[in-house]
Amino acid sequence: SSWARCDLHMKGVFEHFARIRPLVSAEHFMQLLQLWVFSPTHFNEHIADMLAGRGEAAFNPMPNHAFAAQCAACINHDIHDRLNQISAPSLLTAGDADIFTPLRCSEAMHQRMPHAQLATFKGLGHGHHWEDLTRFNRVTIEFLLAK
Repeated sequence: SSWARCDLHMKGVFEHFARIRPLVSAEHFMQLLQLWVFSPTHFNEHIADMLAGRGEAAFNPMPNHAFAAQCAACINHDIHDRLNQISAPSLLTAGDADIFTPLRCSEAMHQRMPHAQLATFKGLGHGHHWEDLTRFNRVTIEFLLAK
């Protein structure tokens, strides 16, 4: 779920997250992130894990300033014009149901990277690597062993 730069929608998402984080409890913010990061199917099938994650966030929250800095780094990230300089074989993976960093972002990178491979995870979200860990590991290991 890589991206080379934020478009206006993605910037809006990160700006909104940074504004909302200090206004709600860590537990409620974790719930928001879970809804954005995981596909509905994964969320529904792993509700016990989702609830446990919220409890962990409430017990040990990320400081607001650290989260704001992370959002600022995401907003200012821009390597779009340098992607064609990457000569190393690269693997991009993305869920086609990712609403956080949409598939279009990884597809745009793939088009500009001459030696990139794109593996798409159908029906999965930003957390596709958790949602289908077996396939993610297989795809990654096959890529690494082929090089």
